[in-house]
Amino acid sequence: MTLDNTAEYAAKHFSSVEERPYADALRFATPEPFMNFYVAGHRYCGALPKADDTIPRELFDALHADVERQVSARIAERGYFELTKHNSVFVCS
Repeated sequence: MTLDNTAEYAAKHFSSVEERPYADALRFATPEPFMNFYVAGHRYCGALPKADDTIPRELFDALHADVERQVSARIAERGYFELTKHNSVFVCS
């Protein structure tokens, strides 16, 4: 399930489904934890699993370097890099 379809699934089992969105964020004080999250958790925003052998590894290396440069610049500017997250709680009855 995703935020886009949770209400639909829940409505099959509950007469009342209320979505309550809330703001959330992850803050990173150094680039390394974010880069680990980006590479391992999100696999280059989903591009890596679809790449097969059609996208050269060098492209991902360049992407990694560019993202790390941008994250490092933001940390130098603000003292942290913030990744906002869109979350919701669903209240069902």
